[in-house]
Amino acid sequence: MSAVKKAMDAGIRQTAVETAISNIQRQIIQYISSDLCWNIAVPTVRACLEPNMVVNEEATAANQEAAAAEVEPVYYKNGQNIVVAGERVTKAEIQVLETLGLLEGNKFDKMLFLGACMVGVLSLMALYFYMLRFAPEVLRQPRIMLMLSVIFSATALITYFSSKLNPYFVPIAVVPLLVTALISPSFALAANLIALVLIGVVSDSTTLSSSQQILSILFSGIVSAPAGVFIMRRNQQRVIVFFAGFVMAVINVAGMLCVGLLTNNNISGVLNGALWCGGGTFLSAVLCIAFQPLLETMFNLVTPYKLLELANPNQPLLRRLLVETPGTYHHSIMVANLAEAAAEAIGANPLLARVAAYYHDIGKLKRPLYFKENQVGENPHDHTDPRVSAAILIEHVRDGVQLARHYHLPQSVIDCIEQHHGDSCVSYFYHKMLTSDKADETNADDFRYPGPKPQTLEAGILMMADTVEAAVRAGTDRTTEEIAKKIRELVKAKIDSGQLDETPLRLNDVTKIIDTFAQVMNGVYHQRIEYPKMDDGSARQPASRPSLRPGTIAARAAEKGGETANAVGNHSGENGNA
Repeated sequence: MSAVKKAMDAGIRQTAVETAISNIQRQIIQYISSDLCWNIAVPTVRACLEPNMVVNEEATAANQEAAAAEVEPVYYKNGQNIVVAGERVTKAEIQVLETLGLLEGNKFDKMLFLGACMVGVLSLMALYFYMLRFAPEVLRQPRIMLMLSVIFSATALITYFSSKLNPYFVPIAVVPLLVTALISPSFALAANLIALVLIGVVSDSTTLSSSQQILSILFSGIVSAPAGVFIMRRNQQRVIVFFAGFVMAVINVAGMLCVGLLTNNNISGVLNGALWCGGGTFLSAVLCIAFQPLLETMFNLVTPYKLLELANPNQPLLRRLLVETPGTYHHSIMVANLAEAAAEAIGANPLLARVAAYYHDIGKLKRPLYFKENQVGENPHDHTDPRVSAAILIEHVRDGVQLARHYHLPQSVIDCIEQHHGDSCVSYFYHKMLTSDKADETNADDFRYPGPKPQTLEAGILMMADTVEAAVRAGTDRTTEEIAKKIRELVKAKIDSGQLDETPLRLNDVTKIIDTFAQVMNGVYHQRIEYPKMDDGSARQPASRPSLRPGTIAARAAEKGGETANAVGNHSGENGNA
C-alpha cells in the first residue's frame, strides 16, 4: 500500500503504467518472498493501478493553436546565412533548410523532378528543330545521335560529381570541344547551348542561389564557346585542344567576374567562383582529349586524327598496295595530290579527299595484273572476252568496298571508294565489244559500274581527279595548253553524262577544280632541259671554262690549283652565274 501510494503521488502517465509497476516490484521484493511478490502482489497492483495523469486532447489542441498564432514568420534575405559553421543547429533552422530543399531526405521531390524533365524535353525539342533546319545530315545518322546522347549523359554525370567540390567546377566546355572535333564546328555552338542548360540544372549549388549560378554558367559558356570552336575549326591536334581550353578558361573567368560583380557584393567570393570555373573549363580540354579517341572507336567516326592515321604509309593496306600493285600505288598518290588541292580550293575536306584517294583503288589488290598500270609484258585482256574484262574492272569497286570494311575504314572513305566511278561506262571494252563479231550481243548495262553516283564534294572531286590523272598520264602531248584542254574536256564529259548531278558542286567550284588540276598536272609534267651527252675526253678537257666571279670559293680554289688566272680576267664582263 505504501509503495502504490508513493507511485500515485509521483504521477503515472498513460504510457508509463508498466514502468510504475516495475518500480513497485523492486520496492516490495525485499520485504516479502518472491512467490508472494509474483503470485499475489504484482497481479493485484496490475489490476488496481490506473494512470492519474491523462492528456486533455481538446485543451492541448487549443494551446497549440494559440502558440502557433503567436509565432511570427521568419524571413531570410538573399545571401543571408541560415546556419553558420560551428554553431548548433536548432529544430527551426532544420525546418527552414528542409523547406528550401537544401537537405537530402528520403522524400521524393516530385515538383523538382517534373521541372528537370520539362527543361530536358524543351531543350531537346529546341535542338531537334535546329538540326531539322540547319543540320539534317546529323539527324539522319543514328550513330551520331547516339553519340550526342552519350556526350550529354557523361557531361551531366561529371557535372554532378565535380560540382560537389565546388558548384562552379563544372566541365562547361567539354561539349563544344568534343562536338567540334567529332561532328562539325557549326553544330557545336547549338549543342553548347543545350549543354549549358543541362549543366546549370544538374550542378550542385550550395553557396549561392541557383538562379545566379545558372546565369553565370550560361553567360560564360555562351561567350567562350565561339572562341574555342574558332580555334579548333580546322586543326584538332592535342596542343590546339589545350590552347582552346586555355582561351575558353580565360574568357570564362572574365564572364564569371562580370556576372558576379552585377549580382554580388562579395568580391572575394566572386573571384573564387571565377577561378573554379576556369579550372573546370581547362578540365574540359583534358576530358576532350581523353574521350575523343574512345568515341571515335565506339562510333567509327571520321576525324582528322583518324584520317592522319590512315594516311600513314605504314598502314597495312597502303603497304600491300605499294608492294603488290606499285603502279596503282603511284596512281593513287598522284590522284591524292590532285584531290587534296582541289578540295582546298573549293572549301571541302582536303584531308578526307587525300585519304579517300589513297584507298580508292584498293580493290585492284585482288587481280592486280588485269590493270594496265601494274602490267609488265603481256596484257591478259588481249585474250579475254570484252564482257569479262569489263566485269573484272567493274568488280574492283566491290572488292575495294569489301576490303575497306574488312580493315574497318570509316564509312565516308568507303562511300568514296564505292562512288568514285558512279555508274559510268567502261568505254574501252564497250567499244571493243561493238567492233567485234559479237556486236549484236552487246548490252550497254553490262559495261557500267553499279554506282551510286558521287554524293559528296570529296567523292565528286575524287571521280574527276581519278579520270584526269589516268588520261593525262596516258597522253603524249603534255604541254601546258594541251593539259588544260584535256582536263576541261574530261570534266565536261563527266558533267554531260550526269555523273556529278547528285553532288553539291557548283559551276564556280568546277571552274576552280579545273584550274587547280591544271596547275598540279603542269607541276608534275613540267618541261626540263635535255642534258648533252659528253664523252670522257671532253669531260676531262672542256673546250672553254665557265667564268668565275672574283672572290668566290671556286675562283680561289682555281687559283690555288694552278689554273690560269686570266680565266677570271678574260670573262670578267660575262655573267658569272653560269
